[in-house]
Amino acid sequence: MSDINPSCIDDYIEYRRKLVSDRTINLEVMVLKSMLDKGVEWGLTASNPLEGVKPLKHRQKRFKRALTADEIERLLEVSAERYRPVWLCLVTTGLRKAELVNLTWDDIDWDAKVIKVQNRDDFETKAGGIRIVPMAERLHDTLKAMRPHSKSKYVFVTKEGTPLRNNLLRNFKATVKRAGIDADGLNIHSLRRTFVTHLIRSGANPKVVQRLSGHRSIAITMNIYAEVLPEDERDAIMTVPYGLRVGTKKVIKLEHTGS
Repeated sequence: MSDINPSCIDDYIEYRRKLVSDRTINLEVMVLKSMLDKGVEWGLTASNPLEGVKPLKHRQKRFKRALTADEIERLLEVSAERYRPVWLCLVTTGLRKAELVNLTWDDIDWDAKVIKVQNRDDFETKAGGIRIVPMAERLHDTLKAMRPHSKSKYVFVTKEGTPLRNNLLRNFKATVKRAGIDADGLNIHSLRRTFVTHLIRSGANPKVVQRLSGHRSIAITMNIYAEVLPEDERDAIMTVPYGLRVGTKKVIKLEHTGS
């Protein structure tokens, strides 16, 4: 315990900042501080060297964005044959990566045209329950065409027939580059973000979006995943009734002045 001092903690914090978020570091330091407080209470040490250590201010979250409809089409157009159905499934169902790679043919109800995301002996969903996600016609037809050629119980597999667990991120980044899409703010999770964002933009009921995406809280659906672009903000302003020009009886869009 005598080796623990503010300088030691500063070194630890700088090391951890390369690996985890500031919030995680604050939690770790808080736990250590509580342990040392107990040491003082038990008479194991005279004072707590972390008493004056202040929590880190949370760094601004990394920029994340959804893909536009045009970018999605470009992505699918240049995708390798093995990965095109993967991107299409992610962007039309909002499945998590783990849910996608563990998807089996038995999870698909062809007649009802739905995918069942559910627990199995070798896989447990993040929410712990079952959720039903309807398939878009394009996805349904794509998977239906794949089924006769598959010898695996899993839907998305490697050439060896094993679940397509590895290299998804690398292949997604390569496809984004090949499509000429700006990669800033994009990763494979962006396809799930895109699914939720476009549902909300299209006017889908937020509770429906929550169920389809499998979020425990609707706050996650609205606050973390829903993207708001400048045109969305401008369209919202145009609905304010007292923003009309004087003397007009109908809504006239305000001209953008750049200010």
